Amino acid sequence: MPRASRYTAERTAARSGHRERSRPDDIWPADHARAHRSARSRQGNRAGRRRRKISKAGWCWRILCFLIVGLSLPYLVQWGYGQWQAGQQRLHLQHLTIVSDGLLTEAEIAAQAGIELGMSTRVLPQQIEATLEAVPAIDSAEVQLILPDRLKISVVERVPVAWLSVPELGVLPLRAGGLLLDQTGVAWRCPSLVEGLTLLPTIEVADIAEISEGSVIGHSQVAAALDLIARDPARMIIDVRALGTWGLLCRYGGADDMLVTFHTERIAAGLADLDIISARAAASGTALATANVATEQNIPVTFHGKVDQKKWQNPAVKTSDSNVSEKRRKILRPVQGISR
Repeated sequence: MPRASRYTAERTAARSGHRERSRPDDIWPADHARAHRSARSRQGNRAGRRRRKISKAGWCWRILCFLIVGLSLPYLVQWGYGQWQAGQQRLHLQHLTIVSDGLLTEAEIAAQAGIELGMSTRVLPQQIEATLEAVPAIDSAEVQLILPDRLKISVVERVPVAWLSVPELGVLPLRAGGLLLDQTGVAWRCPSLVEGLTLLPTIEVADIAEISEGSVIGHSQVAAALDLIARDPARMIIDVRALGTWGLLCRYGGADDMLVTFHTERIAAGLADLDIISARAAASGTALATANVATEQNIPVTFHGKVDQKKWQNPAVKTSDSNVSEKRRKILRPVQGISR
C-alpha cells in the first residue's frame, strides 16, 4: 500500500473508534514526528486558552484590590497617626517620686537632675544617677524608670558633722551658703540654715589655699579635727582650731566647759588622758578648765575650783582609767595653785 494511503487509513480507523495501534516500525519516522507535533500543538492551544481565562480573572482581582487599598489608605494613615500620638503620650513623664533623707527639697533635686513632668521617658536612668551624684551635697542616687510614665528617684545626702571656717578666704560658718563637712572631709555649700545645723562644731584653719566643693579637703589638721569629733561624741564640742602645723585647740561647751590642746598624731591617746583627768577632777569635787594632752608627760591642767589633793590621789569613785597602766596614772598630776 502506498505510504499516503496507509496513513489515511489509520486516521480513518482512529476516528471510527478503533483502538488498534500500529507498531512503530509500521509508521515512517516523518509521519510519526508530524503526528507528534500536531498533538502537541492542540495541547498548547488548550493551555493558552486556559491561561488567557486565568489572566483575565487575575486582572479583575488586582483592580479590585487596588480600589480597596486606595479607598482605605487615608483611614489607615489617620489610624496609624493616632496610635503613634497615643504611644508618644504614654512615653512622657506623668508621675515623679523623689525620696531624700537630707536638706534638699524635691524641687531642688528635680532641678539638679534636669527632670520635669511631661518630658520624654527615653532618658536613661544611669544618666540621671550620674548627674545627681555629681552634686556635692549628694552621696549617692538611685533612679528607677517604671514604663511607661513613672520615675522614682532615691537620694542619699551627705551627713554633715562640722562647719568649715577659713576667715582668710571669706568662708564663715553657721550661715546659709557656708561650707559643711562630712566625716570623710568632703565640703559642700549649706542650702539653708536649719536648727540642727547650728549645733554642729566648727573647724577653723588658716592655711588652705583653695577649696573645691564636692572634693575632700586635703588638710591634715582638718582630718585630725574630724577624727577628734568622731571619737568624742559624748562631749559637746563647740569648735576646733588649728594650732601651728601640729596641734588642735578644742573648746568644749555645756557641762564640759574647758579648753583642751591635742596633737594631731595622738588624738586617741589624748582623749584617753582627758577621760582620766576629767574623772579625777569630778571625784575631787571640781571641774577641768584647761588641759594640754598633746604631751605624753607632765600634762598641765587647770580647774574651775580648788582641788582636793587627797581625793585626787585616791578617788572615791571608780573612773574610766582602770585599763590605764599605773605609770600612766602617775603622770597625770594636777598643776599646783592653778585654778580658774
